[in-house]
Amino acid sequence: MHPLFGQTEIDGRGRCRKLLAVMKLLSHRYYLGQIGFCRGVEVKNLERLAHNIFIYHHTKHSFHHLNTELAFPLLAMDSNSDNESDTEFGGLFRDPEGFLPPPKEATFEVYTMRSGQTIKLRLVGSHPLWGFLLWNAGKSSADYLEDKAREWVEGRHILELGAGAGLPSLVCAILGARTAVVTDYPDFDLVENMRVNAQACESLLSLGGTDGSNPKSSPLRVEGFKWGADPETVLRHLPEDAGVGVNGVRGFDLLILADVIYNHPQHAQLITSVKQTLKRTRDAVAFVVFTPYQPWLFEKIVAFFPRAEESGFVVTKVFERMMEKVMFEEDPGDETLRRTVFGYELRWKEEELGKQ
Repeated sequence: MHPLFGQTEIDGRGRCRKLLAVMKLLSHRYYLGQIGFCRGVEVKNLERLAHNIFIYHHTKHSFHHLNTELAFPLLAMDSNSDNESDTEFGGLFRDPEGFLPPPKEATFEVYTMRSGQTIKLRLVGSHPLWGFLLWNAGKSSADYLEDKAREWVEGRHILELGAGAGLPSLVCAILGARTAVVTDYPDFDLVENMRVNAQACESLLSLGGTDGSNPKSSPLRVEGFKWGADPETVLRHLPEDAGVGVNGVRGFDLLILADVIYNHPQHAQLITSVKQTLKRTRDAVAFVVFTPYQPWLFEKIVAFFPRAEESGFVVTKVFERMMEKVMFEEDPGDETLRRTVFGYELRWKEEELGKQ
């Protein structure tokens, strides 16, 4: 029995839990005051948002449940919001012990590079930002980066946004990257999981680089980073001799964006971070890879690219691959699209190189 709503409000679909989430959103001044998303939103939409929060933890993994229109504004919320709410309201909204199932244990998946080298990846047990899966775009990115190692990776400075387990960054480190900064939303579980994978990868770095290079120290750096935030958070990981762009400003040679543009409400923030962190040189590239797991949102997802063009980039499609299996077999929508991985590269337009 829940102390606030009682036994009669709890059913198999967890409606009591959804009510708690709605009340938190309605009553907590952080949610209502500090993020524009909640201003003027009708209560019926807050209920839908609360449902999205709920299903993350109480349904089997199924991507189509995710309502990106309503769920992704949660990225603006502070990771300590639950603690603040408990303090402010005397524990009124705190779940009683044993009310929710225990958190899922971490899982592991092994990825095999073309060279035969294997990488054992730790995945968080569950997470609302889907960090508990090794995505097709991550695998395809890693595979493509092996082909482009000499041109894009060896001796280069690399930043991955929305990395999840960080597979592409780990592959880049093994292939001889000078710097590989692995980032995702600044949530403790996500960041700690990236750190575990980075540390586990260090034993493989002596195998990195097609020229047999053996870095003296790990090129991997782990950082929590919110798209659109102060870029100094990640730029500070660049070594002093990393060089600057045509405009005299530091930046990364390669940015990796694997399965992040499905978060279409965050396109503006994502492009801001790309503009602020990609070195302004002719050979710098932002590598964007995605699968339309929600085919009905395809047009919104690919709207990222014309927006990038308007922001000063040349957009080029570099591959389209059909995966053997779809990730979410029971999800609706065109299965061919849901099995397809698309790869694009963004490069600076010539007239953008000298801009600050």
